[in-house]
Amino acid sequence: MTGFTLRVLGGLGAFGAVALFACSEDSGPGALAGGTGTMTTSSGKGGGGSVGGAGGDGAANSGGNAGPTGSGGETGSGAGGAGSGGGGPEDCYNGIDDDANMLVDCDDPSCVAACKTPCGQPNVIADPTEFVEFDNTGHPSMAQPANCASKNGGPASVYKLTTKVNGMLDIQVSSSDVDVTVSIRIKCDDLKTEFGCSEQAIDDLGTPPFEFLSVAVPDNATVYIVVEGYGASMAGKHYLYAKSRPIDCGDGILDPVEECDDGGSTKGDGCNELCKLESDEDANNNSIATADAMTKASFTGKIDPTTDIDYIAFQVPGANYSAVFQVLDQGNGACTFGTMDPVATIYGPTQTLLATNDEYNGHCPRVEKTGLGPGTHYLKVERGIFGALTFPYRADLELDECGNGTPGAAEACDDGNTINGDGCSAVCLIE
Repeated sequence: MTGFTLRVLGGLGAFGAVALFACSEDSGPGALAGGTGTMTTSSGKGGGGSVGGAGGDGAANSGGNAGPTGSGGETGSGAGGAGSGGGGPEDCYNGIDDDANMLVDCDDPSCVAACKTPCGQPNVIADPTEFVEFDNTGHPSMAQPANCASKNGGPASVYKLTTKVNGMLDIQVSSSDVDVTVSIRIKCDDLKTEFGCSEQAIDDLGTPPFEFLSVAVPDNATVYIVVEGYGASMAGKHYLYAKSRPIDCGDGILDPVEECDDGGSTKGDGCNELCKLESDEDANNNSIATADAMTKASFTGKIDPTTDIDYIAFQVPGANYSAVFQVLDQGNGACTFGTMDPVATIYGPTQTLLATNDEYNGHCPRVEKTGLGPGTHYLKVERGIFGALTFPYRADLELDECGNGTPGAAEACDDGNTINGDGCSAVCLIE
């Protein structure tokens, strides 16, 4: 991810010393001469003292004549002392030695309260906070881990935020090093007040996923965002995004009051100008026998309830065809963020499983199959094990005939014929 902002707290904290005092050199009581040194930066010195006051009148001698007027006092010469410290207060959540005392976060004495218990001194953040780097290293686990966290929790950082906008609060946490859980509560130390939780599994490549939450909030509401390592060893840097926003049809974000949101207001594309789903499915398409017919290149449907399975029938007009079947979101980024996790499968005319996939475009599948013969084939869409329990989707199908001279999306070659042995096979695979 690009565009991260690194927050470094702390300013210059130096003080000038008090200058020395000078006395009048004559017999009169001269004024105090040394002034106070001025405050400077951590690397500077205090200014010199101010000029001394005028000397006092001399005392009368025994002859009755007044003594001479005393001379003025000397200019103060006390230089300000060098500043100390050089940094601001220690931020206990960013993995940086903010106060320049060689102690970072939970190793710093000023972080005792923040590191004794996650709710002892939550990190106050602004609305919005946009991809700021934090670190949960050294922090204890929650007394009551989130509902979707690991059984015993992990190192936890708590962020306190007051919302600015009535609508939705979007929260995203990402890390290249650690797998974390993100949840949100009204009271930091009370699990019963939790009203959102996200835990996506590490993918097949071992890459920690984005954690994304979008919850309804009023304006001026104080909430606690809890980021927990998914296990005791999951400590390190992570990036936090948190922003409240109004609910707006057409912004590309699927909100609870919307059936869909593809980022536009065009009718006939599966999601209309009121964010209502323009569905192509029949409520009873949960078996091959009752499959909906795919009459165009794109099919709009919805997995609801969680156990829902949608079957879609399509026709292959001849021999040696290839098919590419993709299940996509409605343009709201749900595939990328993992807030939907569909599985796609292709079946042949005899209901034989030909190909299946559950991840290609983020958490959304793409299934490819070559060498299809004529007849009715079937597509199946169902929910995987992660993401939203219900979700709208768009299913795209591309059919290509092998031998037409133009390689299709699932074809490795197409030399204009279906003859084997010439480098490109009869099903358009390289020999």
